[in-house]
Amino acid sequence: MTDITLILPDQSAIQCHKVVLMAASPFFETMFQSGLKEGAEKDIKLAFADSGTIRSLVKFFYTGDIKLTAENIKAIVAGSEFLCCKHLKAHCEEFLMGNVGLSSCIDYYQFGKVFNLKVLIKTAFDFILSKFQQFMEISDYNKLTEDELAEIVSCDRLNAENED
Repeated sequence: MTDITLILPDQSAIQCHKVVLMAASPFFETMFQSGLKEGAEKDIKLAFADSGTIRSLVKFFYTGDIKLTAENIKAIVAGSEFLCCKHLKAHCEEFLMGNVGLSSCIDYYQFGKVFNLKVLIKTAFDFILSKFQQFMEISDYNKLTEDELAEIVSCDRLNAENED
């Protein structure tokens, strides 16, 4: 029998077990064991992500399975960060690293910096360095900050025909 109801942003509800939520997420463990007011309530309103993302996260807590796509990956990373789910965040980082390409390397590089995804940052940065000529021709390099561009062009590992 469930003992907690999660109320989602669209006002739909998910019946859950506190013990499952606590085992899967330090966020919920703290909420339910620290004496916080929310921990004693039967209905918990969640608004840290959209309803679909929260549903995916709860399903993951119960099944250990989550469908990662280009469309949902950023929301899942943000949700895993909010819920302090390091193992899920690492799984997401692996997914992102496998999808680094000319059209995504800047975005993933910057996204990795926001969420401290160190391996993704390195992977995207190394990709930019190794494909710099192609990157400059077809990528949106103007999305890079001045500091990021300076970091790239000053790197000794930059694969460029010349520095002009």
